[in-house]
Amino acid sequence: CGEEVSMRRLATQYWSVPMACVVSFMCYLKTLCPTVYVEGTGELIGATHFLGTAHPTGYPLFCLFGRLFSAFLPFGEAAYKINLATACTGALATAALSAFLRWRTCNSWSALATALAFGFSSTFWSQVVIAEVYGLSTLAIIAVMGIGIKAAERRDERSLILLFYLMGLGLTTHLSQVLVWPGLVVLLAWQVELQRS
Repeated sequence: CGEEVSMRRLATQYWSVPMACVVSFMCYLKTLCPTVYVEGTGELIGATHFLGTAHPTGYPLFCLFGRLFSAFLPFGEAAYKINLATACTGALATAALSAFLRWRTCNSWSALATALAFGFSSTFWSQVVIAEVYGLSTLAIIAVMGIGIKAAERRDERSLILLFYLMGLGLTTHLSQVLVWPGLVVLLAWQVELQRS
């Protein structure tokens, strides 16, 4: 009975997360590119479909996820399936941002509005309706930031190990992940200094 109450409380506190995911995904689906588009999408679709290597750094996590996702879809051509996989990562990134903001004491409506404003920004939207790595990369950045803050607050070994694992995994999505690292290092060092004093 206690678990049921806590699950109900969690559902009422975090309703903005599935809402952000569903709303953004429906919009991405409506505007999804049905085939190969400009930029490097053709190369990325080919690398994902044939499990090859795209231009450096290769984006292995995106290629593996896109191939697995497209293998389970019974309809559509390879380009459409991989574009759809990108849209899913974009919707998950929008939901993750809403969850992160809600966790950091933002109210549900503000978390939803901010996540959707980010998800519908022209740059992000343009990159999650074609075969591109930025939806998955953004999801990894939000996860690293969340676990980094949790590790700084908890100061336990397990959170640090998870943080470093996610940091390494994030590098397989896009090298822009390293831009978050200096802030996390400063935060962790500051927490260690506070603990000493």
